[in-house]
Amino acid sequence: MSDVWFENAVAPDGVVEDGCHLAEAQSMKSYLRDQIDVHHAAQQITRPTDESNDLGEQLPNLWGLFHDALLDIAGCQAKIIALLQAMKELPDFDLTGRLLNGPLQDQSQCLWRDLPGFGHMWCDLVWWYRGNPWRDQCVSGIEPATRASIVSIAEVEARFLVTYIVGTLHYGYQRLCDTLEDETAVLDLEIPAVKAWVAVAGRRLYRGVEEGVGDAAGRRLQSGKDIREAIDAGTMHGAQKGRRALWQGSSGITEQRWKFWEERLMTLRDDTTLNATTRRAAHEAYGTMVAVRVRMLNTP
Repeated sequence: MSDVWFENAVAPDGVVEDGCHLAEAQSMKSYLRDQIDVHHAAQQITRPTDESNDLGEQLPNLWGLFHDALLDIAGCQAKIIALLQAMKELPDFDLTGRLLNGPLQDQSQCLWRDLPGFGHMWCDLVWWYRGNPWRDQCVSGIEPATRASIVSIAEVEARFLVTYIVGTLHYGYQRLCDTLEDETAVLDLEIPAVKAWVAVAGRRLYRGVEEGVGDAAGRRLQSGKDIREAIDAGTMHGAQKGRRALWQGSSGITEQRWKFWEERLMTLRDDTTLNATTRRAAHEAYGTMVAVRVRMLNTP
């Protein structure tokens, strides 16, 4: 993480529409370099907003700093999310009795407890990821930065889920379904994302089996059978033909579907048409999923 990265994050000439506040970037840099602890970083990075005449006006610039750091600064995702957690836990009042963690103008969310707008901005930033756009490209031509982003987004969203920063449960299931049930999956790109999801949030994902998580979120958890029947009934576009074809069971998250994912990963780890890195990722994801299922089944 170079000084240049943080310098580029700051609004030039103080034009807040074009970047974050200098103090915010400096706080993030000092924290990631272990010059201040997470509690001091939370106090410092929120101060420009607290001192603003309009509490919500500059939030998008601060969230932009966080989003860019989560995607650009390798190995710091857990630490950055810990900072968000510390911000959520800031006291409601300062030493003078001034309200800090109060409602925004629309009264629907509070600073900093609700991190207002953070999740919506994140979803807007990574919208491209949901539709697996790389499947329509020549894989050899996909930029290394895009390859890294696919895994980074998966890891970040898994950490969001387990820390309750943003509700991303269905996004995790969607990644597993899309990768392990679609014959068109670009496995060298997508298996590492599956590995990231189960490594960070495997236990939370398996809890969906116990809770009977259904298909209430935009058809994300439909099976191949559901999709085929919807196309035949004219309620889904024919372009979706073949999606999730490898899983013909029921929609939603079931133990049978989870075991199918395990079996699929076991097959892929031995598939010599895949590169060694992908096979290793499949092997590690398989081991994690089996261990999670066995441990959860044996936990009273």
